[in-house]
Amino acid sequence: MGRRYVGPRRLRSGSDVWYAQWMRPGDRRRFTVSLRTTDHTTALKRWPAAMEALEQQNPLDSSLVTKQRYHQPITWSEPVVTEDGEVAEREVRGYTEELTKPSALRPPELTWEEAVEIHRERHRHRTGADLSEAWGEKVAKAIQYMRELVPIRAEPELEPEPASWGGPNRPARLEPQHVRAYIKGLRDKKKLSANSIETSCALLSGVLTSLKKTGECPDIENPFSQVDYTTRDKGHLYSPTKEDYRRIGFALKEMDPRYATTIRWLAFTGMRLNELLTRQPEDYDEENHAIRIGPRDGWKPKTSTSNRVIPTPEDFVCLGNKGRARGGWASGFSIAKQLKQVNPRLSAHSLRHGWKTAAREAGADEIMSELYLGHRAGSEMSRTYGEVTATALRREAMKVWAVMEEWMR
Repeated sequence: MGRRYVGPRRLRSGSDVWYAQWMRPGDRRRFTVSLRTTDHTTALKRWPAAMEALEQQNPLDSSLVTKQRYHQPITWSEPVVTEDGEVAEREVRGYTEELTKPSALRPPELTWEEAVEIHRERHRHRTGADLSEAWGEKVAKAIQYMRELVPIRAEPELEPEPASWGGPNRPARLEPQHVRAYIKGLRDKKKLSANSIETSCALLSGVLTSLKKTGECPDIENPFSQVDYTTRDKGHLYSPTKEDYRRIGFALKEMDPRYATTIRWLAFTGMRLNELLTRQPEDYDEENHAIRIGPRDGWKPKTSTSNRVIPTPEDFVCLGNKGRARGGWASGFSIAKQLKQVNPRLSAHSLRHGWKTAAREAGADEIMSELYLGHRAGSEMSRTYGEVTATALRREAMKVWAVMEEWMR
């Protein structure tokens, strides 16, 4: 018989991460924790403390152990120390097999909040940047919905599990039936759109993927991959018509100047809402009438091609993100409210789609239009050779602005 392995180990083929694994006496259940390193020397240093922590965090509750009579009792000898300090042997009679209630002995794993922090750290390590506050708010809302909508199911013939141990509250316990109940609750009780449901599921799925890839929960199975939550309809975003633009133009005349200015910027530049609301006056070149779109205050554009400088109409003024009291951009909520009064199907992003429609109506160059919107345009060869000048981009944009002005009269 080979000697017992002691020390850090690699548990999964293809993974260089080292783990500590402890087997609990009594039920012989294994507990594993990642040492969060691929260096063996570092793993050896972290291993003793990790083993001690596993032993302290996972004690065996003797009240949950049930002895089963699989065979007749046997007698064996165990060494004991007498009062005189001498070692002697004593006979012990009993059963060698012990069973436990597995679900009752399950220890609490990572909470959703801890899992989110692991995901943040992984993202920071991979990209060198922190996730945005908006992402944090969205994932917090998704976790809140999970706890509200998914019931905690107790095992049959067992005492109900503590609330903090249930599937909805512990990402490692999440199962496909939980995800299905989550999607159903979002649709029927929260009345969320198909797009919002997909976003919530994708956020939580990403967190679970990080738990697996970082080695925190190497054996976790992502239940979102076993459920079809991609319910987004093609063409779900409404593209404004000429009649919509006519009504927008009429509404702008009666609207608060902040709202009117913000909507005109969205309509005439096709910028994403976050691209506009993060712009400050220093991003605007008043001499050349152009605005720079790039990272600012922890926010960064959606893609690398979204970093760009685009021309604007000469009468445009950059309000900046100064807040309501100081006359800055109107909030996304306010913009959505104003557009819904024109047409309930309109949104801020609809104006981006409308800009593309106007570009086709004006006969603007397709590649120039895509570059203006921050999309990846043309073939690899066309992106490698030549350069798009500010003059050429303004020439094509002016064609679009002329169509916009005509529609909004």
